[in-house]
Amino acid sequence: MLTPEEWVPTGWRLPPRTDQCFSSRDRASLDPVARCAVILGYAAGCFLLEASFRWTITSRNKALKALGGVPSSRLTSIASSIVIGALASIYLVVESTCTSSGLHPGLSPILSTLGLDGQRLGQLPELVLLLMLGYILTDTYLDVRNGELDGKMFLHHAMGIVSDTLALVAYAPPARIAMLVHIAELSNPSLHFSKLLMDTGLNKTFPRLYTLVGASFVLLFFLLRVVSPGFIVASLLTRRTREGFRGEWADAHHMTITV
Repeated sequence: MLTPEEWVPTGWRLPPRTDQCFSSRDRASLDPVARCAVILGYAAGCFLLEASFRWTITSRNKALKALGGVPSSRLTSIASSIVIGALASIYLVVESTCTSSGLHPGLSPILSTLGLDGQRLGQLPELVLLLMLGYILTDTYLDVRNGELDGKMFLHHAMGIVSDTLALVAYAPPARIAMLVHIAELSNPSLHFSKLLMDTGLNKTFPRLYTLVGASFVLLFFLLRVVSPGFIVASLLTRRTREGFRGEWADAHHMTITV
């Protein structure tokens, strides 16, 4: 049976197959100016989206208007979480499909560029990290404006910024690890929706809906932020101890403090 290196078409080069972290020189990446543009652009987009929610929805409803900017902030968080979680999901689904079908993602320049070899932090995973940083900036501002930025939330935001920034400039976790971290964003919409129901008193008007939303949040939070990260971190640390891989401590650090 031929190895991937033997049946790769002429002119196509397979990416290195390794579980070690990559430096920024070893992976496809945007230049610093482009990265800042993506971060600030997405932050501005989230800010404008929140302003539009506040103008078109919350300002026209007495119950929501009495809550100030909180409802529009929650709607913005729901939208951003769906975007980031969906991009991470797309990566994981396509990468998993390639793996299960026996197609080496490195054979396709497009898939390799996107980081779908499961190793290098390609452009799609990098984009997810940049969007997350932009969202955190906007969310921090909105929390300050709404008086919701307590010590725990500040620490949560600060650790997310530090973690994703380190993943971009100091070390590069395998793309699969980075996307497994950010797919946890999919637990946020049900959280913020349940809070909206409570804020507006609709949890009493629609108790079954409130129970359903709350149950979905508990399930998603448990699966995406407790079970999955726990198994992944344990696996990384076990492999490091058994096989001597150098990148697992950094990967486990990225997974733990971000989630």
